[in-house]
Amino acid sequence: SVPTPASSLADQSDGPTILETFEHWKRQHIRAGGPKKSISEFETQVRRFVDFLGNKRVSEVTKKDIIAFKDAILNYPARCPSVLVGKPFARIVEWGEENEAAPKLSAKTINEKVLAALRAVFTCAVERADIDLNPVAGIRVKSTGQHARPRLPYTADELSALFGSPVFVEKYRPEGGADEAAKWMPLLALFTGARLEEIA
Repeated sequence: SVPTPASSLADQSDGPTILETFEHWKRQHIRAGGPKKSISEFETQVRRFVDFLGNKRVSEVTKKDIIAFKDAILNYPARCPSVLVGKPFARIVEWGEENEAAPKLSAKTINEKVLAALRAVFTCAVERADIDLNPVAGIRVKSTGQHARPRLPYTADELSALFGSPVFVEKYRPEGGADEAAKWMPLLALFTGARLEEIA
């Protein structure tokens, strides 16, 4: 019989789950001296996928599952409203569908962060002989046409919330905010329109 895209070399009822495979990938990444930032970024994307699909065994995940997730995440907001923080993936995507004008994750972000994270984890599964083929291979979001998302400016309310925060009103400097960068990066971004990477 012809194997499915992510068929297991072992018994289909056995083998690691998606999250277990992520832990294998994480250990490999740490041993190889990979950047710590990648671990948290990849975990965010993998947990979104698990929220969408369930923590299946990697041998049960098909290319159709990946495509369905990719299609769903096209409606994921680029800036998640505070009322949706901690909500299930399906609810956040539903909000994105209901609010068509709200900026969504760009094709670049989906390709280079979301799908890249899943591709790396399933590559780990292939290397560990848990599956034959990587179901994420060849799947990308087109950056033109219906998937192109315009970058919209902040609204007046959003600007008021940002510049009315303790960083500007009380001179508060969060530990993870790189001291004065917490104040100057938003100001420089507002007045220059430059990308945050360029400003940093």
